[in-house]
Amino acid sequence: MQATIYDSYRAYHPCIKVTTPSRSRTGTARRHHAVCARESWVIAAIGLADLVTTLVWMRCYGADEANPLFAFFWQHGAWAFIAAKGFFLLGPLLVLEWARRRDPRFVLLASRVVIVAYLLLYIVGVARLNADDIMTHPSSHAQIACK
Repeated sequence: MQATIYDSYRAYHPCIKVTTPSRSRTGTARRHHAVCARESWVIAAIGLADLVTTLVWMRCYGADEANPLFAFFWQHGAWAFIAAKGFFLLGPLLVLEWARRRDPRFVLLASRVVIVAYLLLYIVGVARLNADDIMTHPSSHAQIACK
């Protein structure tokens, strides 16, 4: 059996559900694509966790936003902060999904690099901002990231 373009597309990105075109009632070919790649959902979940934890820590425990750009939006209120976080998360994800259709192999690699980088920057950022609390209150886990 001869390999088709759909087989090579599936080989570049195994989590995309691509089926061979089927005929609709009107006789035109239909293609079935996953809405978003798994990596895009992971990036969105990490971004949402970042947003929620940041809001909780800043509202409940008086923490400060380390990123100067988002600190600016925080000064304008929680809704401006949420909108900015959403824009700076969803905008690049839309571009990523658009690019995935053009070069799935590169976007798969880039997405995985983004996931690792986002997690590392988040973990290192929280640890650095709270290093004094970790050293002075090692047994008080509830207060480590909230001051």
